[in-house]
Amino acid sequence: MLVHRVTVELDKPTRDGEAAIHILTNLPAEDADARIVAALDRRRWTVEAAFAFCVALVSYNVMSVVKAALRSVHGEEAVEGLSFYYLADEVAGTHRGMMIAIPEDQWAVFHGLTAVIFGRVLLA
Repeated sequence: MLVHRVTVELDKPTRDGEAAIHILTNLPAEDADARIVAALDRRRWTVEAAFAFCVALVSYNVMSVVKAALRSVHGEEAVEGLSFYYLADEVAGTHRGMMIAIPEDQWAVFHGLTAVIFGRVLLA
């Protein structure tokens, strides 16, 4: 694969103190000069940051719903010291096991549930 490196001198150093960044690209130089490559990379980071923010927002909302369900069944004390990190780790580990033990088509029953019905399932 033929690539070229574009070096962008920064007006302000990165949080790690770097004064320049280097971008590797396989775009032909005749189609995308250094300015275009730098602009595309900057736009890409904007999109990636927005995507990461959206993923974090959805994750926080999901975890808040889980905590609310736990609180409604077990009381405030049960969720006071609950860590999002450990809750996410538990869900991820349990999910891996459940996906091995329960065939994918068995999950279809949850696809059409309304928010109210799904909330009742969570509480149960």
